[in-house]
Amino acid sequence: MKNLLILLFFGLVFFSCNNENSEPRIIINKVKIVNVQTGSITYNQTIILKKGIINEILAVDNTFEILETDQVIDGTDKYIIPGLWDMHVHLTDATEIALPMLVANGILGVRDMGGDINRIDSMISKIKNGMLIGPKIFRPGNYLDGEKPGLSYRTTLRKKEDIKLALDTLKLQQADFIKIHNLVPTDLYFELLKKAKKEGMDVVGHIQVGVSPYEASNAEQRSFEHMNTLFEGTFISSFSNQIELLRGIKEFVNSGADSLINTMKENNTWMTPNLLAIKLRAEKGYSNLKPDYRRAYVAESLISQWDIYFPVSSKDSLPEVISARTEYLQLMMKLTLKMQKSEIKLLAGSDLALRDVYPGSGLLDELILLVQAGLTPLEALQTATLNPSVYLDIGDEYGSIETGKKSALVILQDNPLASIENIRNISYVVDGMNIYDNHKIDGILEEVEKRALKY
Repeated sequence: MKNLLILLFFGLVFFSCNNENSEPRIIINKVKIVNVQTGSITYNQTIILKKGIINEILAVDNTFEILETDQVIDGTDKYIIPGLWDMHVHLTDATEIALPMLVANGILGVRDMGGDINRIDSMISKIKNGMLIGPKIFRPGNYLDGEKPGLSYRTTLRKKEDIKLALDTLKLQQADFIKIHNLVPTDLYFELLKKAKKEGMDVVGHIQVGVSPYEASNAEQRSFEHMNTLFEGTFISSFSNQIELLRGIKEFVNSGADSLINTMKENNTWMTPNLLAIKLRAEKGYSNLKPDYRRAYVAESLISQWDIYFPVSSKDSLPEVISARTEYLQLMMKLTLKMQKSEIKLLAGSDLALRDVYPGSGLLDELILLVQAGLTPLEALQTATLNPSVYLDIGDEYGSIETGKKSALVILQDNPLASIENIRNISYVVDGMNIYDNHKIDGILEEVEKRALKY
């Protein structure tokens, strides 16, 4: 059993084949396919996978031969969705231990949002070579930022010459995009956007101090990360204290957001709300009073970082602080719904590495919050399936269940369109030609828990 668990954690499971001339296939029989584009459900379907690709989709009454080499999954009464994407994670801090947890929760793709590109590329290599279970990864490398002494994985921009050097380095590293934090000097920010556009590189992240979200959208920043960032630039500085700031945000959300939303829509600016981060901040003062079993699956090094960078203080337990933070959460949920109704494209991101965001299940928490904000279960599901495939320009391979696309699939016990909570009830995860049933997922959890203390 011990050897099996190690194999599950570090390698791919290969199945025996009695007929050497037969092409190994996975057959998912009698399953209900959830169409994340339309919200329709097609019943009694058989999906045939070959070489990690959806080869055929047949009505169950069509006859086909099941070979000795086929792996057959009984999908009776089950629902199948595309593999999920977490579009805001920090794998450097979360460490390798998080990767199998992502897969165990149906997350087969991620967008890393800043860290040690060499370490992340090592993860990518291990996944590709079958040495580690993990999702497909898009990554940016170092953050581009202003002066922040002591913080890791930062490239500091002080003058125009720094921009060229930073872009040349990122191109050499084949970074998938550019991630900015919030202190790039204003003139350098706009220069960066111009030069990045010429190089065909997207700039994503925070809105810079001194820059309004209107200006950032018009400058063609591809995506804004965190609802908080809409107020980081020029908004906060116009208020003298936190009480006035909250009133100002409330007024903006209730009556002033339409202008910004129209600007974002016009410029095709994407938004990653990160509502979970806001909720966790509101609950920070009493989160330790209700221990979460998922903490056992977090690297010990990350837990230590939580206590350093996101400590819990006595202020977090004050009723007036909790009340203000809860009101802020409700406002950000309302703003998220406004964006959805105005057809701003939303991306689901957990902000993995933030305090109390658990690998894998954190994304499911975020999707549930999106529904609580007013999105339909289908709309929430789209933020983690269809929308990421469009954003990353990989819609020909991911994002929906169609012939010719990658076999990145999650089989659920119940209908996620009836209740988004059903995304927690996973029967199987299929990644390429690898099948993770409940027994293997339990093995992953057991192995992660044993190794978490060593990371």
